[in-house]
Formats: sequence, structure tokens, C-alpha cells
Amino acid sequence: MAFLTHTRKFFRSYLMGLGTSLNETRASTWIGMISAVIGGFIGLQTYALDVSKKVDERVEKTFDMIALYNGEDLRSPRANVLSYVHA
Repeated sequence: MAFLTHTRKFFRSYLMGLGTSLNETRASTWIGMISAVIGGFIGLQTYALDVSKKVDERVEKTFDMIALYNGEDLRSPRANVLSYVHA
């Protein structure tokens, strides 16, 4: 029982030392909310930039594949495949 009393006194004095007045609690709440909003915005901007880079790489690979398909090296195989498709 003495341990619980000592623990309660410790936490009570610890919380009093933190300055848990109403105005400081409100200020810390607003600081936390503003920080969360700013952090979320920065995170979304970073994610959007990363996604746009990935899309650009995919588009470039697609254009490379189209150029390879339309190139001179694949002209005869493409003509054979298209002859079966159009038949």
C-alpha cells in the first residue's frame, strides 16, 4: 500500500511539474494538431512526387516497347502475326 501511495505522489508531483494548466494544455493540443496537418501535407506531397516518377518510368518503358515493336527488327514477325489476326 505504501508503494501505491508513493507512486501516486510521484506522478502527481511529476504532472504538476509539467505545468498542466488549462492554457498550456490547449496550446500543446493546437501545436500537436498543426504539426500533424503540416506533417500530413508534406507526406502527401512526397508521396505524389514519388508516384509521378513511377508513372513517368512506366510511360517511358511503354514507349520504348512500342518503338521496339515498330522497329525494323520485328517487321517480318509482326507481319506474320498480323496476317493471322486479319485472316
